[in-house]
Amino acid sequence: MLIGNLLTIVVSFVVAAVGIFSYIRWRGVHSRFKNSITHSFALFWLVMGFVWFFTALSNWWRYRGYIDAAVTLVYPLQIFLGVALVCAAYFVNVAIMGGRYKKFFLILYGVLLCAFLYTLFSSPLAIPQEAFFSGHIVSPLPTRIIFTLMFLPLWVSAVVFLYISFRKNTIAEKQMKQFLLLANLSLIILGGAGFFDELGIVNDWAVTLARIIVLMGALSGYGAILTLEDPEELVV
Repeated sequence: MLIGNLLTIVVSFVVAAVGIFSYIRWRGVHSRFKNSITHSFALFWLVMGFVWFFTALSNWWRYRGYIDAAVTLVYPLQIFLGVALVCAAYFVNVAIMGGRYKKFFLILYGVLLCAFLYTLFSSPLAIPQEAFFSGHIVSPLPTRIIFTLMFLPLWVSAVVFLYISFRKNTIAEKQMKQFLLLANLSLIILGGAGFFDELGIVNDWAVTLARIIVLMGALSGYGAILTLEDPEELVV
């Protein structure tokens, strides 16, 4: 059981490291590409790095049997998750929607974030039985419902934009086109696997598999940042 849980925890820590390093790497990209689109995406992964850091810690204390410590760590990870969704909403708005209705979009997600946090702190958490790979603590049902309301429009937008990007050349800058393709692919992969993890739909070995897929999404996000570093040598 130790080996299985350690694998899940290590993968979560690696995702956290990739997310944080993505933001650090963004700070060194070419100045031409330091804009609201790339910054919001890098900031999203920075915040997600903290989400997965606290997730890993919570899983560790859950495995060791320190339930109170594990439960306490769920709250900061969920707070960071809510903030990450707001960052993702801003990225989707400026990158996919061209910044249209930006103020309304941010107000809407700000309200949803407040509701997300209110339900998180006002409802009990679900503590599953121990498992070989993972027995992570699940957020309350009302919190998961609001998470779904915040998450699904962003995920669908990323899927649609990725499809459109392959159908036609929507970006003049080669590097920005590469960045947006990888960035949206990152959101799609992360969302597809992380959604089931957050809702507690998967358990045991499926949690580890979901987090390995999340790691692939994190690496795609890191790759998106790397495309902005040397605009003279990159090609489509």
